[in-house]
Parts: sequence; structure tokens; C-alpha cells
Amino acid sequence: YNIFKYKTNNKILNFIFVLASFITIFNYLAMEHVYFIECSIMSLGIFLSVQCAKIIIYDEKNKYVKTFLLGLIVVFCYQGSLAFLPMIVIFYKLFFEKDTLKQNIKDIFKISIIYIILMLLTIIYSKVLFGVTRTQIGAEPFSIIEVWKWAIQLAINSLGVIPPYVHIGYITLTILIIILLMKKTKKEKALYIFKYLFIVTYSVVLSLAPIVGGSGLELTPRTCLAYGCTIGFSLYLMLYIVLENNKKIQINFISLIVIA
Repeated sequence: YNIFKYKTNNKILNFIFVLASFITIFNYLAMEHVYFIECSIMSLGIFLSVQCAKIIIYDEKNKYVKTFLLGLIVVFCYQGSLAFLPMIVIFYKLFFEKDTLKQNIKDIFKISIIYIILMLLTIIYSKVLFGVTRTQIGAEPFSIIEVWKWAIQLAINSLGVIPPYVHIGYITLTILIIILLMKKTKKEKALYIFKYLFIVTYSVVLSLAPIVGGSGLELTPRTCLAYGCTIGFSLYLMLYIVLENNKKIQINFISLIVIA
């Protein structure tokens, strides 16, 4: 909330941003966390993952060292929790910092490398200590066709957690809001849409990467938090666009969507 809030004294709008922030973290794919008795540890991982993102965004001293050490705790709480780190940082860098494309690519590369190294460390740990135990049951070879099917199940069917096409509907609505309501040139709108679709695509890749990387994990809601949080990001973008326009009917319309 503190990272993405809109500067206003309007208490209702502040509340709407609280809701959008809540939806970003406790998104529909995080619902599965409540099934598990170890949910407190999984939640600790999510909390620390967000703290890692704040360390980088607020540009703290030795930010990458701090992030790596905290991230090491995150992945051992639960691997899926680490996804919030790259997602929040990259979303912030692309939409809330006035950096060049070259700088954006550098930032995305750095945070992706940290994510990959941390994930690999847990995979190596599991393979070395538990490679011949029952914890590795279910780690089967995969094909490109299977990966494509997984992507469809995630992106369109939302793994059955919510009705099919609802998430795609939010993505489509966000693109329409950018095209129709954003007060920018066509070139600027096109770049905005490109960055938005990059975030969505990155989230799908991030969700599938542990499986493709041989972690032994299956495609389940709790491993796909990166994709789930893009609904929250969509709401942020729509809110900022209509708030910049300062038209009450537009603000009310998007606010109702957030509440819904």
C-alpha cells in the first residue's frame, strides 16, 4: 500500500487503494494457503518477500545483499512466496520510475538473477539431501505441449479457482482503459500496453519456471502467486489512469470494480 498508494486526502480513495493492495497480496491464487497447517510459515515467506521488494524500491544501502539474505529465508519458508519479490519490483520499475528502457532491462535482469539463484539453491538442497526420498515423488519429465497446456490452464482457466476468462477479462479491461481513457499519445499508450503485457507474461513464466526447472513442484494455485497478483496490478493501473483524468464517473466505475 505504501509503495503504490495515490497521494490524496480522500479517505474513500485511500480505502480503495487498501483493497487493491490486499487483492495484490492475498489474491485468489493465494486462497489455497488456508488449507495448510503450516500457513503461518508460508505467510512469513510472503511478508519477507514484500520486505525484500521494499528494500530494493526504497534503494536501501547494500540492498542486493539484504535482499539475497532475506530471500534465502523466503524460499525455505515456501518457494512460491518468493514470486512477489520480482513481480512488485519490476512492476514498480516499469510504471512508477522514469527510467530509460536500457535501465529497465538492467533492473529486470538483476532481480531475475537473484530470483533464479535463490530458487536453484533450494532445488540443489532438495536434490542433495532428499533426492532419493519420497519428497521427490511426482517430478516427471515434461514436453513443450504440456507446458503450453499448463499456461492455458493458468492464464485462461485460473486453475479452476475462479471461473474461466475472469482474469483475462481484467487484463482486457485494463488494456481498454489504457486505450480509451489514458491521456497520452498513441506511441505512449502502445508502450504502456507493451509493459503491462510484459508483466503478465513474466508472471506466467515465473509461475511455470519452478516446474520446468525440475523443482518437483506441481502446477497448483499456491505456486502461481505471481500470476494472481497481476489482478491487483491491473487495478492499480486503472485507478491511476482515472484519477489523473479526475472524472468522478470514471473513478466511481473503477472503484466499484475494485470492491467487486
